[in-house]
Amino acid sequence: MRVRHLAWSILLLAGAAGAHAQQASKETSPPATAQSDCRGTAAEIRACGEAWFKDCLKDWDSATHMSKKDYARTCKRVAENRVKALIDQVRKQEAGKQTSAGQ
Repeated sequence: MRVRHLAWSILLLAGAAGAHAQQASKETSPPATAQSDCRGTAAEIRACGEAWFKDCLKDWDSATHMSKKDYARTCKRVAENRVKALIDQVRKQEAGKQTSAGQ
């Protein structure tokens, strides 16, 4: 009886460790847009925004608290805000380079 209990405990721990390792590998896998850093031109950043939007839509689940339409609207807003922030950041960096180059 003790052997069976010990065997089940070991199997349970092994299964939990395997599930944790699988989850960790999902979390550390690079996003689909990892090939480019999405900090180039405004057009490149917008292309990344489209990819982010499509990736976000794939994450919707029927068990979520949002309808698919609401979820898509939220994905679009988040992607657009991210694109806008990155474009603004690039413009500020370029303006800073021009100012320091002129001094």
